[in-house]
Amino acid sequence: MSLKGGKWAYLATWMDLYSRQIVGWEVADNMFESLVRETLEKALLKRRVKAKSGLIIHSDRGGHYISN
Repeated sequence: MSLKGGKWAYLATWMDLYSRQIVGWEVADNMFESLVRETLEKALLKRRVKAKSGLIIHSDRGGHYISN
């Protein structure tokens, strides 16, 4: 998304496909891996997901989503 002044902003979101709710989102001025990771961490905290819950995560397989 282009902002006033020609700068860019990047939006990362995680959606709970069962409820169709956005459960985590973050905006940044870069597309670093941390944007995706921190957004996922917020979503997991919001949903109170336990470590061994059988959670399945699906993404568009962009480089940010498959990095270390």
